Amino acid sequence: MMLARWRWHPLATVGVSGIAALAILALYRPKRFAPLVGIDEAAAHNLLFALALLALFAALAWLRPEIGLAGVAATIPFNYRSRGFWDGDFPFIDGKYFPLHELLLLVVLGVTTLDLGWRLLRGRTVWRVWWREHWRMLLLPLAWLLIATFAATLAVPEGQAEAWREWRWMIVEPLLLYGLILYWQPRYPVRRWLLWGLLAGSAIVAVIGILQWRDLDWTPIDGTGMCFSDLIVDSGGTKRTSSVYCHPNNLALWMDRASMLAVVAAAWALWQFWRKRNWQTAAWSVLYLGVSSVLVLSLMLTYSKGARFAVALVLIGLSCLPRRWWLPLITSVVLGGLLLYSSLSGPERLSVTGDSSSARLSIWRSAAAMIGDHPVLGIGLDQFYFYFNPQYNRGYIEPALANDLAERNTAHPHNLLLDLWLRVGIVGLIIFASLAWRSLRHSWQIWHSAQPERWLALAAIAALVAGWLHGGVDQGYFSSDIAMVTWLAFGMIDSFRIKQASEAKIGQ
Repeated sequence: MMLARWRWHPLATVGVSGIAALAILALYRPKRFAPLVGIDEAAAHNLLFALALLALFAALAWLRPEIGLAGVAATIPFNYRSRGFWDGDFPFIDGKYFPLHELLLLVVLGVTTLDLGWRLLRGRTVWRVWWREHWRMLLLPLAWLLIATFAATLAVPEGQAEAWREWRWMIVEPLLLYGLILYWQPRYPVRRWLLWGLLAGSAIVAVIGILQWRDLDWTPIDGTGMCFSDLIVDSGGTKRTSSVYCHPNNLALWMDRASMLAVVAAAWALWQFWRKRNWQTAAWSVLYLGVSSVLVLSLMLTYSKGARFAVALVLIGLSCLPRRWWLPLITSVVLGGLLLYSSLSGPERLSVTGDSSSARLSIWRSAAAMIGDHPVLGIGLDQFYFYFNPQYNRGYIEPALANDLAERNTAHPHNLLLDLWLRVGIVGLIIFASLAWRSLRHSWQIWHSAQPERWLALAAIAALVAGWLHGGVDQGYFSSDIAMVTWLAFGMIDSFRIKQASEAKIGQ
């Protein structure tokens, strides 16, 4: 009982969060911490040092699982700047990189497995009741797993490794995160901590991007990542920031989702401050406003047309919720005017008729031709590159792009609908559409309920819709960070559906 009370003490929360953050930082870039613990740089990158840090994180995740999951959420946007290992004693990891959120997710999964085993031994009946009440919620995720597993088997010989890596990173691991959210939410405030963790990591990425745009590049200090492209891209006479990502468009795809989470949180905090007028609501309002401002600014500095239009449409939709006729009118006029002005009088990069638009149309025609030849099953996970690139002689790239060194290496059709159809077939497309519709319907019901955290469901669906709208002209799901945040949002929404009776029983 003393330990249980200590877990929830504010000082314990601050302490556990701080130690967890230090453990993640030391794991992420160990050479920065090597002098502090008296080991050399080579030893800092070996497996034993990493296992010691992961064991520390596991102990903290056992004490407070929601803080462990927040650590996973905070590290998702650092997917392209992974943790490297140099350890000749373990050849299977020597010289390899692993995404940091993947390592932390496996740690939390291990802690959860131990907890689940203990609870099954104590009360099998409780879990049979839980399954009987919630099995329908899990049918679509399980169907998604099955159809994606089948899609991985469709890979061409030269693309099998890529297919199974995508299966691991973008199918299995996001589903594990979804399951962990549903498991822990009845006993711990997982939804709030997921939001805080994701916004904390996104704010760091945003600040790095803003400083980059101001010619203060922190990424060399951060270390080597999985990509080696220019961090500042000059496109159409416009300087675009990419932060820790490989390209500005990748940063924009992350920031449109993260910024919508922050904007909804800020709006809700301001509403609470207007009603209660106390220092707590004032502090949360200032915090969320600051974070949302940084994220939106970073998004703007990517100069992504798709992200700007997607965020504007979501903001117009959100402005309709208060049921004040003048609010969506003003929002539409202001945002529509800004988009029109930037498209007509802004830099060439923001013109809707620029060079990138014609390339998109050519890629879409190639994707449509692939669907015409594989209408039911698609071509499999992560196979677009092997069908599109002319070096594999499958004839789907148009002559106009065949000699374009940038476009010929395209790995996805830049459209969520086409991408889903090609990767997981028509059945997978229907399953994903069903998941999207279920989330929209549940979010609407939760928003109109008396749930105290109903704004989190609204924030989650706003992030998803922004990503799906942007996915109409770019990557909509099949990137590790996007897949993770998609199922994180699904989990936040579906966790509201867990019945209170089960919460009371499982929490005993």
